[in-house]
Amino acid sequence: MRDQNLIQSEQMRDIFQGNWNNHNSNRNTNDGSQRPVYKQFMGFKPTDFRGRMDPFEAEEWMQSMETIFTFIQCIKSDQVRCASFMFKNDVRIWWQGAKATLDLNAATWEEFKTVFYGKYFTLSTRNKLAREFLEIRQGDASVADYVKKFERGKYFAPMIVGNAALELNHFLEGLNATIRRDVD
Repeated sequence: MRDQNLIQSEQMRDIFQGNWNNHNSNRNTNDGSQRPVYKQFMGFKPTDFRGRMDPFEAEEWMQSMETIFTFIQCIKSDQVRCASFMFKNDVRIWWQGAKATLDLNAATWEEFKTVFYGKYFTLSTRNKLAREFLEIRQGDASVADYVKKFERGKYFAPMIVGNAALELNHFLEGLNATIRRDVD
């Protein structure tokens, strides 16, 4: 099975590289020559996505893709191809069916994200995380653990993020009373 996955992975890489060579997706290098976008993309050693149903893992993977795309100035039409190339195992099988809902030649990154999030980071999960953040309390956790949980959760509450006063107030309200008194 492992050998089959390795062969399949190598075949996908060959197809991917062939498609990119034919796609005319080249970027200028410092010496003025052209470099295919897939080589730039793969040069950052992007993380595979294997489909664990962990919403934080799915979001982290998506953010890492977007960071690479921004850095290499990847054009919109190449982003879906690059990201979907990083799908492995069951995700690759899921993608074979899911991509039928998109016109891959015209699909936008936002459309791709909608399909991806529909499977791996559903709206109900995002809403649940937003509610958890809005109700966050330190409880028995250390301040460091509370800060980590707060920082992770605030992403899901856009009504608070970006407003420093609201963010600080929400953070302080969640602290244990004894610590909050010392901070005030």
